[in-house]
Parts: sequence; structure tokens; C-alpha cells
Amino acid sequence: MLYFTRKYGEATIITFGLRDPDGIDLKTDAVCVDGDVVIMKDEGAEANVDANFSDEGKGYSLVFTAAEMTASRIQGYIEDQGTPVWLGREFLIETYGHASAQHPYFGEGVWDRSLTGATHNQPTSSGRRLRALGDVVSASVDDGAAGVNSFITDLTGTQPDHYADQTLLFTSGNLAGMSRGILSYNENTKLLTIEEDLPETPADGDDFDINPVHIHPVSQIVQEVWDRVISSTNHNINKSAGKILRELKEIAGYEGGFIYYDTTGGGAAGDEAFINGTLENPVDNETDLNTLMTTLKIKDVKMVAGSSLTLTVSAEKRVYIGEIWTLIMGGQSVSGTTFHGATVSGICTGAIKPKFEDCNIGEVTLPPCHMDKCGLSGPITAGDVGDFFLADNCHSAVAGIGAPVLDFGAVLGDVRINLRWYSGGIDLRNMGQAGTDRISIEGNGQVIINANCIGGTIAIRGHQTLTGEDDFITAGGTISDDARFATDQIPYPINVVGGGGASTPGYAEEGESSSIYQGDIVNIGRYASGDQTAKRLFFGAKEAPGDT
Repeated sequence: MLYFTRKYGEATIITFGLRDPDGIDLKTDAVCVDGDVVIMKDEGAEANVDANFSDEGKGYSLVFTAAEMTASRIQGYIEDQGTPVWLGREFLIETYGHASAQHPYFGEGVWDRSLTGATHNQPTSSGRRLRALGDVVSASVDDGAAGVNSFITDLTGTQPDHYADQTLLFTSGNLAGMSRGILSYNENTKLLTIEEDLPETPADGDDFDINPVHIHPVSQIVQEVWDRVISSTNHNINKSAGKILRELKEIAGYEGGFIYYDTTGGGAAGDEAFINGTLENPVDNETDLNTLMTTLKIKDVKMVAGSSLTLTVSAEKRVYIGEIWTLIMGGQSVSGTTFHGATVSGICTGAIKPKFEDCNIGEVTLPPCHMDKCGLSGPITAGDVGDFFLADNCHSAVAGIGAPVLDFGAVLGDVRINLRWYSGGIDLRNMGQAGTDRISIEGNGQVIINANCIGGTIAIRGHQTLTGEDDFITAGGTISDDARFATDQIPYPINVVGGGGASTPGYAEEGESSSIYQGDIVNIGRYASGDQTAKRLFFGAKEAPGDT
């Protein structure tokens, strides 16, 4: 319910806002037609208003005639007819200033009483203080060529700036009712200069009053507020405007708590805090980026798509977030740092595992790290011993029958790698060259064990084909694949085909079915063509045709 107080019997305007039917967003394009606004005067019959409401932008205005305002109470309803496109509103207008109004003459007895020293002289009383406010200086413009911010007067003050920092109020002429703060007064020429330009020049003879109460002109207030140094020593009260402004200053422009980095042409050099590295003015080089991170104590970087970053110094305990950008690690420490959305190459170190999310991992040498939802193209080489959570929901980014290379490092030993929920091939290199290496591979794809893998343990789970396992085991490695299922572990059927007479059985390659023709006489050949090493020979016989 909206409440308004208006003068009885005088035309007036009310303003209001409307909201969409969901009650969340403002309805800014409502169109009013007859019947959308109905009023009831003093609980009488409801009737349409004389004029429909007008669109003022985000809000609306509604004009009432003097006749519509001849009531003590005007109850109104704003409701869309038919299928509503805005939420309905109710309003109540209570009138004053008339015997028939809701509030007839409630202030006449106070405000129409004469203020005199005989009747209003009690110290600290409201009457005494109101009387003091009436002790104004009255004067007139004495200038036929007055300006909008200065003019000659008939004031009598004899001291420089006698009326400065007081309020001038015009009481006659076109400017009647308009007030301004006084900046200065010339005691010789009687020239008065005001704080803010008037909408038009005062006429010669226009009257004004000066209220002898000291004020601070707008220019002084602006200077004191905006030129004040904001620091923790004078703006540290919780929830105060000063502290909120200080906190806003500290993150000004760094939307989301990020420093913005762009090398695609939208960034610029510079390391001035609150100016460079903002959403509107990204930084375009590593040096300025690092300076801003130190100054602002912001450790998160938003990479604009297409940007490129080559590390020349360490980048520890940070977060670099973007999509489709390039990272060259340059042999630097990225201890505890997260990278998102990058195409990654180069060498890095890190005592605390770095993390790569939604990245494309190219030719890299890495410390123990964590990868999540990354594509691996490699080769990927272990740069230090420890636990690598190298692929969490990751996949091979190598097309066709090839696979990314995963190199354990020929001189390391004790490298422990986990591929969890991995999809695609992986080519293992240099495993067990310098000690006990271990790897767990879960998912779907192919595992290729290079001949230079001579030790360690491989645990395979899921739908995986396996290549090079015999040489690896012979060299001293161990494979645990009880949970693996692949074509080389799936038995294939032997088909018995009806026939008669004599038949000769054949053999099947891995992954193929073998057919034996039923016959009265089965010829077992002395030899079969091709290499029969490790081939399996199945015999079957039945006594009667109906037997299984």
C-alpha cells in the first residue's frame, strides 16, 4: 500500500513503480488504458480516473484533478486488466488544509501564531529558537547588470566577507524561494558572490534574505570529503561509510577479486594500483602483473581468451583462470598454484602440488601435481619423485592409434602416478630405470609399455588393451590386471557347423571365432600353416548326432 498526503481540492501528482508478475524485476514499459486505475472517494462508488498514468522511465506518474481531490480520503487501485503484465498496486491519499479534509488545519494553531519577544522568550524553547531563526538580514539587488553568480547589493556590512558562509534566499522576483550559499562579500563594492550559478540573472530590485547561520558551502564540503586521505588510521570503524569506501578503493575495478591480464591487444603496460590490471584496463605483461599482485595482495588472475603468459620468475600460490590461453612455464616454481583453461608447455617445479584444470597438457616436465579434466598430448616427463595425481577425469588428446608419452624420468625412481577415470591411450617410458616406480591406470583405452620400462608395478583396471607386457615382466616388472577386461582376455566361441563325411579343423587368430565342421571323419592335419606357437587346440567329440 502506498500512502500520500495532499492538499484538499488541489490538483496533484503521485509517482510509483510497478513490478513484473514474478515480483522481481521492475516493469518499465507498462501501458495504461481506461479502467487500469480506479479510485474511491470517501468510500463512495469506484470510478476510473480522468487521466491514465504516464511512463516516466523506470517509474510512472498519475495526475489527479482538483475535483478528484475533493475528498478526505481517496483510495486507489492500479491493476492490469485481462492477463496481468504487472503486479497490482494500492494507494491511499489523505487530504489536509480544509474543513472536509482528513487532516483539517492541524498546524494552523502553531504556525500562524505571531513570534514576539513578549511571548517567545523562554531559553531553549521551540518558540525562542524559531524567533532566532527569524532574525535575518533583508536586502535587495542593486545591479542593472547582475550575473548568475555575483551581483551588487544594498547590504551595509563593512567587514571583508561579512556575509560569507551564510545562506541567501530570494523573496521576490522570478527567483523567489531559491537559495544559495554565499562564497564572498566585498565590503567596498557590496558585491556578493554565491556558491552555485542561478538558473537566470536576478533583476535589479529583487529582494533577498540572509540567514545569519554559518554554513559550509558545497565547494568546501566537496573538498573536505573527496580530498581527504583514506587510510586505516582514520577510516577503520566497522560499517562506517569511510571504511566501506576504503575497502571499495582497495578492490576498485578488480571485479571478482581478479587482476585482469590481456595480451591480445586489449591490455596496456602499467603497474599503478586501482588503475592498471582492472576489468576495463587489463595489464599486458608479467612484470606489471607481479607488481600489482604484490601491491594489491591479490593472488587471482583472470586471463582474457587468446592471451599468452611466459613465466620468467616464480608464480607460487596463485590462481590463473581463463579459457583458451597459453602458458609457457619457463622452468619456474608454480608451487601451490592453480591453472585453468590453458594450453601448457615447458618445465616447472613446485614443493606444493600445482593443479591444472581443463587444460591441454603439451610437452612438459612436472613435479608431483594434480590434473583435473585435462587433455594430455605430451610427452609428459616426471621432474621429481612423489605422488602424481596426474589424471582425474582426464583423456588422451592424441588422435588415432597413438598415445601421449608418460616418462617416469630415467634417473628418478620412486615416482608414483595415478590415472583415475582416464580415457584413451598412454605410452609408458623409462619405468623402473632408477628404482621402484608405480602407476595405477583406471578407465578405458590402451596401455603401451615401452621396451625401456624394466621394473616397477603397473595396476590396470577397466577396459584396456595391453602392449609390451611380456618384455616388461621378463625385465622384472609386475602387472596387476585382475580387474582389467579386454579382447585378449575374452574367450571366443568355437562354432560347430553341420555337415558330413570328412572335415578338417582350422584355427583362429586372437579375437576371431573358429569353426569345426561336423563330419563322420575329422582329419587332424600334420601341421597347419603359419606360426602355431602359443596357439590353443580344441578337440571335441560326440557319440550321437543329437549329443551336445
